[in-house]
Amino acid sequence: MTFNLILAIILLISALAVFNMGDKVAQTTFIETLGKIYLTMFGIEPFFIAFYLYWPKGE
Repeated sequence: MTFNLILAIILLISALAVFNMGDKVAQTTFIETLGKIYLTMFGIEPFFIAFYLYWPKGE
């Protein structure tokens, strides 16, 4: 919970900085980067859960 809150505050501050002082290219790059991070987090996580649940147990 604390990590998520810190991450949200950092993203909010960086978004405010980019959208107040940045040009269109910086804004587009910021949105693309956030999208890639979001898709990577939620695209890979189910595979880790499946590997953890269904990986054969050791001897």
